[in-house]
Amino acid sequence: MKFKTRMINAAVAAALGTVAGAAQAVNLGNDGEGQVLIYPYYTVQTKTIASGGTGPFDTYVTIVNSDSVNGKAVKVRFIEGKASREVLDFNLYLSPNDMWTGAITRCASAGGSNLCLAAGNPMLRTTDNSCTAPEIPIVSGSGSGAVREIAFVNYLYSGTAKDAWNDETLDRAKEGYVEVIQMADIVSPSLTFSWHLHSQSTQIPANCAAIRNAWVGTSYTAGTLNIPTGHLSGAETLINPLQGTDASVDAVALDNFSNVANHQAPGSIQPDLSNVAPATSAVFDGANLTVTSWIGTTLASVAPVSAVIDRNQAIMEYVAYGAPVSFQTDHVVTFPTKRLHQLNTSDIRPFTATLSQNASSICEPVTLTFYNRDETIQSSQPGFSPPPPSQLNQLCYEANVISIVSPTTVSNVLGSIKVKASNIVASIFNEGWLRYGFGNTNANCNQTAGCSQIMPAPALGTTRINLNAIVTTGITATYIGLPVIGFFIEDFVNTSSLAAYGTAYAARYTRAIAP
Repeated sequence: MKFKTRMINAAVAAALGTVAGAAQAVNLGNDGEGQVLIYPYYTVQTKTIASGGTGPFDTYVTIVNSDSVNGKAVKVRFIEGKASREVLDFNLYLSPNDMWTGAITRCASAGGSNLCLAAGNPMLRTTDNSCTAPEIPIVSGSGSGAVREIAFVNYLYSGTAKDAWNDETLDRAKEGYVEVIQMADIVSPSLTFSWHLHSQSTQIPANCAAIRNAWVGTSYTAGTLNIPTGHLSGAETLINPLQGTDASVDAVALDNFSNVANHQAPGSIQPDLSNVAPATSAVFDGANLTVTSWIGTTLASVAPVSAVIDRNQAIMEYVAYGAPVSFQTDHVVTFPTKRLHQLNTSDIRPFTATLSQNASSICEPVTLTFYNRDETIQSSQPGFSPPPPSQLNQLCYEANVISIVSPTTVSNVLGSIKVKASNIVASIFNEGWLRYGFGNTNANCNQTAGCSQIMPAPALGTTRINLNAIVTTGITATYIGLPVIGFFIEDFVNTSSLAAYGTAYAARYTRAIAP
């Protein structure tokens, strides 16, 4: 066994060595930790609840640094769900063994230091003491008990920045997803390291103000920041307090994202997922490890990250029953790199439609196949309601919520059914599983010039390692499908006693990499 392990390690090293001299490659953090965390969905929408009235959602987010030696300089970014426009970001400085927590919720009223424009608008609230730049304003309390809040903004999709959706409201920011990117390690004995350490008696960091002041001017001058080494993990909880349900999912972790420090200033929208370094991906597909250098591609520079989460199918379970016990299921399908591909107007693959086309209901085709628990396939496959003009099943947003309709109930777990971002899909079964198919290559594809949901790697830019045979082969490769993450969330409500329960599970996937 040790011999085989050494052989596998040697094969991996050989593959990296033959792909553009790469020393590392971005990959899924299979142990749940990494340099990048993507939380598939947040919501502060309101839904009708069984006991009457309406219940708003909050979304709780955690970020853990399990590194016992090094601190982390991290970019935290909240992104709305229509076109992935940032609605808030800041720098976070985690000390060794530190954990940051925050809640995405709603403004109670307009005005105040949290910059809320109106009651009900989305915002971030935290009682965490870890250093941020800029400082999140204190709205009540002091010291370790201070409550901090900051409102979400629409600056990147309003006014002169208005996009094709023609929606400048902050309602648009009530659903989206969260992105966390480690910029650098903070190492001892730099002055910066001592500033962000927490006092074990007061729980307050030594000098957050000094970290923020170090950004005055054009550069950060307060000590050495090293290459990021990861060890970040996190989770999110979608909670509806009035209904009495909550459900949690882990963040998707990407490891080996960058082998250079990229410590950007507060107020900068960098780094983003296109700043992968080197431009190399590593993907396990069955017994094969596929390592691809994307240098020289016409695709967007985010292609290595897209390759890591590129899937030709997503698989999610569902259950949907009516009274006396209500079972409901919503599916979340998020494309966290879609915006960066669409910005590369010369070649938006693997996506097939531009943002303007999305806003005109020309979107990403997807096939839907329902199965019940006993292998039966729904004979007449469903379509989204209302049907699109093309009669193709399509997903138009960066973060999509799909509500399941069965013969006895209409699901509305996340309260998204009332907004345009929600799709409704009907099954003749009350329970089973649904296969989402990506990788469209037919003539109905939306992009004008023979498009398909594929991402071709540069010629001879790929090495494939078969872990059974322990051999490496130089190939050309095409990644078939779309870069997707997601989960399914289920509610169980006893309509007599009104007892309510919730649960969530990550989606399962298949891949198709064609040599």
